[in-house]
Amino acid sequence: MRIALALGRCLVLFPYYFVVITAFALWPWRRRPPYGTFLRLLGIQERSRNASELRFLMLRLSMRTSWASTVPGPVRVRSVVGWAVRPFSYGIGVCWRLSRAERERSGLSWPASTALFLQSVPDLLRFDSGYGAPCWFYPERRADAGFQIPSIHHVRIAGHLLNHANDPSLPVTQRHFDKAELYRTCREHGWATIPVHVLFEDGTATNFEPIEAGPLLSKPTSLAEGVGSFERWRPESVAGDDTPRYRRDDGRVVSLDELMDHLSVLSRDTPYMLQPLLRPHRAIREFSGAETLSTVRIMTCCFPDGRAELIPIAFTRMPLDPDAMVDNRAQGALAFYVDPDTGALGLGSLKHTAQVYDTHPVSQRAVEGFVLPYFQDALDLVTEAHAEAFSRFPTLGWDVALTDDGPVIVEMNVQWACQIGDIPGQPFLGRTVYTDCVVAHMRRHWPHACPEA
Repeated sequence: MRIALALGRCLVLFPYYFVVITAFALWPWRRRPPYGTFLRLLGIQERSRNASELRFLMLRLSMRTSWASTVPGPVRVRSVVGWAVRPFSYGIGVCWRLSRAERERSGLSWPASTALFLQSVPDLLRFDSGYGAPCWFYPERRADAGFQIPSIHHVRIAGHLLNHANDPSLPVTQRHFDKAELYRTCREHGWATIPVHVLFEDGTATNFEPIEAGPLLSKPTSLAEGVGSFERWRPESVAGDDTPRYRRDDGRVVSLDELMDHLSVLSRDTPYMLQPLLRPHRAIREFSGAETLSTVRIMTCCFPDGRAELIPIAFTRMPLDPDAMVDNRAQGALAFYVDPDTGALGLGSLKHTAQVYDTHPVSQRAVEGFVLPYFQDALDLVTEAHAEAFSRFPTLGWDVALTDDGPVIVEMNVQWACQIGDIPGQPFLGRTVYTDCVVAHMRRHWPHACPEA
């Protein structure tokens, strides 16, 4: 009976929501749509109106961009339909996996987990929240679903369109700010960042800072989600030979000159850089049981007048493998909520799972009571950097390492992931200053399409 009721609700609401959202997406571009009417038809609460209006404005812009960037014919139809369907189909897949995970975790019966899945399907469409599907499996968060900003539209609008509109010299597809350029900018302004010993481009090496004793890390200057040809090189001593040598994780031992030649060859395909292998702060090492450099993701926004503010959402990532080279969630790292006011850790979760952690599974250290060192200094560092050197970007996602010497900027993401509804304790973007900032930039470029101020 429970499954039948959930299926009936799905079959009734899904086509209704589909018709309403399609009408909204196809509304004439030069006419401001009646946002209030559409939200009432979708049953979205008034308290989340600002975030919901932004969400559907992003949908319209995404559809329009897909239409304008393709030639007339089947290719255009596939592009527009694919852009509309992709987040929804992705969300269905995530919800189905989570329903199974919830059944295994909490002993939920098969009918109950299936009903939960069917109940979530219409709401994924109603809130256009395919990439935030996990929020439906935290009951205390479902009431705030109207404040969710879908990742796919954030990347397309806040990442592609607004960045390019504010600075036409930027490529529309830019996702990550070049790491070598970030290093140069930070050094110019005196902001702490990971040193670059050598930059390799097209087979040529450019020296920046002297190589000191200690382990090294080589990596491409442009990569995403921790995916790429990372190589860790630890010092290796040979009896009777003072030549600096390094051992790679696979056992290969090379001299410094051979390492330089190796990276020069790799750089013919993509630029590489050689950096010191930093360690996190001692307190973080003890908490995580790992030497891997853990980072804190901090988000900032910059208004059209150049005023930079923190988006009060933060989380830190810690790998479960003590010997891991990266801390990215896509590579299996655990993410913990961070209180943006105090730096205290909250509950953690793995990507796209329903399980939450109140202890670190490797060290068995309790989350409660652990406060990240130098957290406030990290907030001040990235806010200053955004305002002074990167104000052309409306929003940025920063990865900051907290070391024994203080915060260090590791990476700056132009199109940062905002599907953070599956980290327990995180507020949705629509509840933050993010909404005001992005709408302010949109009104500069598309005033006729935006909701009235």
